[in-house]
Amino acid sequence: MTEICPQAQCAGCFACLNACPTASIEMQEDERGCLYPIVNQSSCIDCGLCQKVCPVCQPPTLHPCRESYIAYAADRREQQTAASGGMAAVLSRYVVRRGGVVYGASAADAFNVHHVRVDKESDLEQLKGSKYVHSKIGALLKTLKEDLQAGRDVLFVGTPCQVAGVRGFLRKEYPNFYALDLVCHGVPPQKVLNSAIAYYCGDETSRVKSVRFRRKEEGQHSIYGLYCDDAQGKLVYGADQPYQHYALGFMAAMFYRPNCYACPYACPDRVGDITLGDFWDRDGKAALPAQKADGLSMLVVNTEKGKALLERIKGEIVCKEHPFGDFVRRNGQLSRPMRQHADSDKFWQCFAAGGFVATESILAQHEKLVRKNIMKKKIKQAVYSLPFVEALMLKIFHKS
Repeated sequence: MTEICPQAQCAGCFACLNACPTASIEMQEDERGCLYPIVNQSSCIDCGLCQKVCPVCQPPTLHPCRESYIAYAADRREQQTAASGGMAAVLSRYVVRRGGVVYGASAADAFNVHHVRVDKESDLEQLKGSKYVHSKIGALLKTLKEDLQAGRDVLFVGTPCQVAGVRGFLRKEYPNFYALDLVCHGVPPQKVLNSAIAYYCGDETSRVKSVRFRRKEEGQHSIYGLYCDDAQGKLVYGADQPYQHYALGFMAAMFYRPNCYACPYACPDRVGDITLGDFWDRDGKAALPAQKADGLSMLVVNTEKGKALLERIKGEIVCKEHPFGDFVRRNGQLSRPMRQHADSDKFWQCFAAGGFVATESILAQHEKLVRKNIMKKKIKQAVYSLPFVEALMLKIFHKS
């Protein structure tokens, strides 16, 4: 086997590495830091198992929405310490409390964000928060399969391509396997994040232990940015988007893996039993109690197993049905992949020449544009909030 799937479509899901019976597959970085499978021809036995589990070669079944909700954790601490409404945390805690296992991304090591196995409540905190970088799966899928075969409930939380990789690796439906896919913009390679941390933290880089990409202030939705903590949880560096350029570049689709721009999972039909994402109640019309100010989740049930799992946690969440069509309208990645930024090629040229610091001029130009658009939006909102303007607009639209 020389090529498992076209490199441009590879998501780095690690399914092939886990399936290879002769350990002939290694994930190697390209010049951008993107991981791709490389086959050792001397030990490969051409069994074809790598292609049988590859979700590019064998596309998974996608499921249409069955039910959709706006939701958040009833436990306020669970909600406040999560990126949005805390739904992944509630589901994970439910599974672990009943003797199950959760597999999810951990940013406890800022320079090696990867999926981990959690079977203790005390370890669930490391799974909280969004990770705006490619989380490595490693050889973890073999352990996941062993847990399933031992009869333990398993919840896997990840991007849709990662869920597709797990389903491909398992090659059959296990009644005790639950997949939670996240609405995903795209994933940058770890190499970009590491270079950004080194640039922003400078001489303090050696102190950095963990990384966060969202923060919350009481009574408001989480804020995007880059926040690096030391081993004691003390902030080493932190700044908010758009002034924080790693977060800015991420939101602008400046430096994702190539496959992200043609993602086959950025669509209404989903690969997970449950789909989670942010719900930004910008118009203040979400009919939920006051606690909604601490963050809301979009929750979509796609399968019977997902519905059964949701029913079991209904006592631990606050939720209200909401039209799925409105979720699609609000969230572009439920209908299409992110569009690659026009300056993406320039970014990579500069990055290759000098790391993240060399890309600052490109990102600074984009920051100016974003700040200008933010100011325009604020002015427009202020003008339209004036009583006489609102009344005038209602008259105009009523006549038309």
